[in-house]
Amino acid sequence: MLTRMKKDFIAAKLQTASQDAAFKNKTAVLDLEQQRQRKIKEEKLQSLAIFQGLMRNIEKEQRDRQERIQELQKCIRNKEESVQKRIDRQRRNQEIAEAAANENKDSSELKMRENLYIQKLWNSFMRKKMEKEMKNSHDIDEAFKAIKTATGVTDVGEMVKKFMSRESTYSQLLGNVSESEKKTEVLKQANDELRNRL
Repeated sequence: MLTRMKKDFIAAKLQTASQDAAFKNKTAVLDLEQQRQRKIKEEKLQSLAIFQGLMRNIEKEQRDRQERIQELQKCIRNKEESVQKRIDRQRRNQEIAEAAANENKDSSELKMRENLYIQKLWNSFMRKKMEKEMKNSHDIDEAFKAIKTATGVTDVGEMVKKFMSRESTYSQLLGNVSESEKKTEVLKQANDELRNRL
């Protein structure tokens, strides 16, 4: 019985040693598996952290790009508004200059026309006056001849004096008419030039 007990003890000891070795093996396998799982988990966490970092960087880059695009669009709008304002200002200045030029042309043309009409009127008046003076002078001349032939020379100095004053008036009228005609011609030419320019 003691021998059997020894055998059972040895068998139990062997079985315990075997189970202990199996337990150690399983514990080692479990540790390895846990380490592997921990490593996988750490790698996943690192990958997640890297992914989240990348996503944050992408979002930041997109925000920065969007801000740059908005700034560029604002700058383009400002430039377009500035160019449009400059174009409008130039157009207004050109319109004002054209209006002023047209006004000057119109006023100078009106003045030239007025002068032309005045000169025509003056010329007509002077012609009529000259014709009247010529008629009066002719009558006086005929009367002087008739007096001279009929009566002889009586108070010739007086008659010559009157006749000379009439002749002087007549030549003066002729000079005025000639001058008026020259002025009229000059005004006509200036008026024609203005019309051609317009």
